[in-house]
Amino acid sequence: MKRTLLAILLFAAALPSQAATVTSYGAGCGGMTLTVSPPALGTNVRAWAQSPRNNDRFVGFGLGKAHIALGGGCVLLVNASWVKIATLDGPVTLFLLPNDPTLIGLRFYVQAADNTGMEWSRGLEATIGR
Repeated sequence: MKRTLLAILLFAAALPSQAATVTSYGAGCGGMTLTVSPPALGTNVRAWAQSPRNNDRFVGFGLGKAHIALGGGCVLLVNASWVKIATLDGPVTLFLLPNDPTLIGLRFYVQAADNTGMEWSRGLEATIGR
């Protein structure tokens, strides 16, 4: 019994303990802002996209960065594999992050845009942690 408990404690101590983080990069245009909850294991990852014009908005996310000039000073900063529609009155859940320690340290990237293509947020780099 003592050996089993000791083995469990040693295994748990060996698991990565990296904190979930979100950092911004690049520049937005048109006033769009984006906030993403820290991607901690076992939680819903949520995004809040805010537009000064209250236009419909979309949140794209994926595993890679991009840098594609769109004109008017706007830049696509995320190689988005998935897109969600963001509501005007609150956050959108991007996905449920499983409680799987092998995901710790994985990065994904998020950016929001309005339905006119004239407003783009800065890019956000999110690192999965505890």
